Amino acid sequence: MAISINERMAKALDSKARRDAMRVGLRAIRSRRRVDRWTNYGGFMLCDPRTSFPVDGFRFDMSAEAIIQYCAPGG
Repeated sequence: MAISINERMAKALDSKARRDAMRVGLRAIRSRRRVDRWTNYGGFMLCDPRTSFPVDGFRFDMSAEAIIQYCAPGG
């Protein structure tokens, strides 16, 4: 089964978000649990890799674009 262009672009954007987070010393984690409306929106969470404490996106509510913007110089 072939992967569509949109899926490839989404995966590339997710990879860029993870790389950008690592560049500034954070870890971008995508939720793997079932999405629910109270605690898990199915997006990303930024964590400190040493303590595993969340920095932003406490409900897995950050998009890949938001992580890239957050980790941008001066962002």
